[in-house]
Amino acid sequence: MPLFIEKSKLKLIAVMAVATVILGTAVFFVYGPGKKQIKDVKTGGLIYPELNAADVTTVKIKKGDTAVTLKLVLGKWAMETLNNYPIDEDKIKGFLEKTKAMKKEDVRGTNPDKFAKFEVDNKGLFVELLDSSAATLAYFHIGKNAENYQSTYVRLYEGAEVIVTGENMRTACSDDSNFWIDRSALGIEQQKIKELAIN
Repeated sequence: MPLFIEKSKLKLIAVMAVATVILGTAVFFVYGPGKKQIKDVKTGGLIYPELNAADVTTVKIKKGDTAVTLKLVLGKWAMETLNNYPIDEDKIKGFLEKTKAMKKEDVRGTNPDKFAKFEVDNKGLFVELLDSSAATLAYFHIGKNAENYQSTYVRLYEGAEVIVTGENMRTACSDDSNFWIDRSALGIEQQKIKELAIN
């Protein structure tokens, strides 16, 4: 009888060990390296209180099949998805400042069926900020403007809350390459440029 009990215990331990490994692997693939689980953000508080704009070296922006990657190259911001073409430094700095300043002003809901209404679903604008070690510093959806058009709906990575932030993130970020490029690098007066196409 004691031998049977010992074998049963060993079998149980083995099953629990396998289950732990499977669970750990699942968490890794869901959150990935550098993906932090969502922390509760208090109303009125900063969404990313620990974010330091100086630590950001890569910004990935995606909407549907369109993707733009901005990267810090030798101390200058460039568009990796456009052969490291220079981008407007003021625009990227302004965007990072707004991201740092985002506060949780209010919550409009937590129903996933309503995400599309606020444009914070997977078809909307999706932004990821990374540091030099490729660790994720911020990861969120930018939705449409809220009622006063100076605030925006946002949703954190894997988050359930549709958050209203007082920052106008829609005017600070875009998946359009033309929004980011540094037109002064072309040597043409900016007011004379109506449209730009780079192949």
